[in-house]
Amino acid sequence: MSDPVTLREHIEGRMRALEQRIDESMRAIDIRFEQRFTSLSDSISAAMSASDRAITKAELAADKRYEALNELRGMANDTLARTMTRDECEQRFNAVTEKLDSMQARIDRREGGGAGLQQGWVVLVGLAALVAAAVSVFGFLTSGNRP
Repeated sequence: MSDPVTLREHIEGRMRALEQRIDESMRAIDIRFEQRFTSLSDSISAAMSASDRAITKAELAADKRYEALNELRGMANDTLARTMTRDECEQRFNAVTEKLDSMQARIDRREGGGAGLQQGWVVLVGLAALVAAAVSVFGFLTSGNRP
């Protein structure tokens, strides 16, 4: 006949079988968690790498913009350094105006002097004509050719 198994042996056998099944389930769960953790770790590493590349690229772009801005600032400063101030411009304008006024006064004096000289010649020629007319009249009167 069959070997009679005691209740205790039967329960212990069943307990061992349950423990084996639980251990196998736990190992399967551990393997799945390990796979998920590895996958998640790889995903995080890839995301961090992409983030680092994006940050580096953004920093380079910002540096280029700052360089361009500094260049523009330098150009503006150079332009301002070469541009006259309002006071300097007015000072130079006033100096040129004074020179022009001085030159105009000299021209006016020369023209005035020339006009005076011209008037002097007119008077001299007029006097000479008057003297010539007087001599002529006197010569006519003294010559006896009277009509």
